[in-house]
Amino acid sequence: EKLIENMRRDQGMWNVEEAHKKIYAWQHIFIPIVAIYDADEAIEWYEQTLAEQGNVGNNSEQFNVYWLIHGMKSMGVRTTEIRAENGASATVYKNNGKYTAVCWNPTAKPVRYTFRNNGGVVGSALVPACSLVTADPTKVTDSFAEYADSDSVAVADYAEAKGVSGTSSLTFGKGGSVKYLLSCGAREDYVKVVLGGTLTGAKLYIDGVQTALIKTSNGYESAPIVLTFKHTVEIRADGGALTSISLKTQTLKKADTSGATVTTNSENGNEHVIGRMMDGDEDTRWESKHGVDDVWVEIALNKAVTVYQLRIKWEAASAAEYKVYFATDDSKSWQEVAHVQSSSGARTDSVSPSEILPVKYILIQCLRRTTTYGYSIFELSLYNLA
Repeated sequence: EKLIENMRRDQGMWNVEEAHKKIYAWQHIFIPIVAIYDADEAIEWYEQTLAEQGNVGNNSEQFNVYWLIHGMKSMGVRTTEIRAENGASATVYKNNGKYTAVCWNPTAKPVRYTFRNNGGVVGSALVPACSLVTADPTKVTDSFAEYADSDSVAVADYAEAKGVSGTSSLTFGKGGSVKYLLSCGAREDYVKVVLGGTLTGAKLYIDGVQTALIKTSNGYESAPIVLTFKHTVEIRADGGALTSISLKTQTLKKADTSGATVTTNSENGNEHVIGRMMDGDEDTRWESKHGVDDVWVEIALNKAVTVYQLRIKWEAASAAEYKVYFATDDSKSWQEVAHVQSSSGARTDSVSPSEILPVKYILIQCLRRTTTYGYSIFELSLYNLA
């Protein structure tokens, strides 16, 4: 609390008056430090800085600060009530009475981290070589879930199986299931999950949610889905064999939107008219009336397009919150397919809709602004599969 109080008091030395704007230096440094001890205070400070100046450092710094302070809010505050013995690389956080230890083992061998409080040892964790893991320091953890590389996953790399036998080929009994933990990398890719073999009654679940499967001559393929970072992939079947599992990357291409008509309920009365939002030139833009929150943009496509992704290049006057709706025909029966919230100013949003549909109309409803100005978009593009 004293650190926060001093930093709040001293930050005035960084205030500089320039062109009637208040500029804050080093906020991208101060705010993350505060988050270690009080994430709510850091989030409030971050949002206040955005409201006053429209950004927190450059785009990368702003994103990193947002990610860190919200990560700290979910993790909790740093505590010394429980600590690792012998200088082990572990930091313990406390959130609503629950402790989480973040452990880093840089060595080539597994190392057991022992945790204690003032009363003695309370738990331990066997941390794998060259690994960063989280553990409950009040318990004994002897193993951590291992994720298979999605680029080279084999049928034998499952983490859990029920009613299944075999190794290089898995034979399913009725109601059999096999679960894989896959590490998919940091890039957002559209992929198909491809299952080879003779499975009958196959079902696919991604992180517990059923995903559509299409029968092929060699097995099954899923509908294209986005997989990023780590996921649980579960296969269920009533019989047959699984001989292979793989992820096939799908290439996105920019959709042809020539002839599209774009309308809005708000313009600012200057050269930044709505027609410039989809003119193919990322240096021109649309700008809405300043100081108004509830603004909509409607796109009427010349022909139906199956949309897998929308990319919206925002100017610094962007939306802190907006929704995207699709309509498949002239009845304009709108279906909400995305609800986006962000504290960043100038940015490009890659929006993956919740439903893949042949779209005729798109509605973007801007609900809250990141600045005191209006909303401004350089370019909106639609993407489907090559």
